[in-house]
Amino acid sequence: MKDDFANLQRYASENKKLLSNPNDGKRIVFFGDSITEFWTPKNSNMFQLKKHINRGISGQTTSQMVLRFQLDVIQLAPTTVVFFGWN
Repeated sequence: MKDDFANLQRYASENKKLLSNPNDGKRIVFFGDSITEFWTPKNSNMFQLKKHINRGISGQTTSQMVLRFQLDVIQLAPTTVVFFGWN
């Protein structure tokens, strides 16, 4: 973590795969901390849809989320972003 404070590389390979596919204009990014991250195991059917993208990272602070917003949200060109966080 000391080399990647905001955990910018966490979703790098998944983002690369998404960006190599056409965007149908219906992507929804769920962005946040553990509240968001742990939705995937509990709602795996929801996130199997290519339009629902989970970008939660447990323990993230607001400052870390701001640093990774460009990579994990803006570059994916979603139509909707849902923010969740506790701090």
